[in-house]
Amino acid sequence: GVYARVDDEPVAFVVPKTLLETLDHDPLHYRNKEFLGQMTTAWARRLELLTATSKVEVLKDKGRFWSVGTLQTYADARKVEPILRALDDLRAARFLEPDAAPAAASDLQKPVRTVRLSIVPDEGREDRAASLVELQIGGPCAGHEGELYARSGAKGTPVCIQAEDAKPFEASDADGRLARPFA
Repeated sequence: GVYARVDDEPVAFVVPKTLLETLDHDPLHYRNKEFLGQMTTAWARRLELLTATSKVEVLKDKGRFWSVGTLQTYADARKVEPILRALDDLRAARFLEPDAAPAAASDLQKPVRTVRLSIVPDEGREDRAASLVELQIGGPCAGHEGELYARSGAKGTPVCIQAEDAKPFEASDADGRLARPFA
């Protein structure tokens, strides 16, 4: 153990060394890294992956995914579900210091990629309302190699995410279509 005392009291206590190790972190270490909010991806109804030059849109109707574009076709659930999982699992790698936030917000004025997920709860779920999850991904996070700026919606607080965690959102329209001739 280690010795500890409270303020200026003359009494010392012996506390486990693990207490000291637990307290020896930056305050941001304890902050919840989830910045997109709670979501139930099983209730996904519309997924959009947007860039300046492309749009991938997938709808879910009666348990089946549809790729919507110039031609509506079956979407491959094995390719759509990892995108939904990646969105649900996404966490901030770091929160920005106040002096770095304006540069990130400026970068995110024209996001490199936007992901929108419309969630509609099952009928009869009065405890849940429909929601829209929006993720904006920007350029490289200044001073942190392998990280990108991101935020929840157009007004969310900018954070940095791992660039590797953003890769599933780079899918093209052709990537999402069912490649088999028969569904």
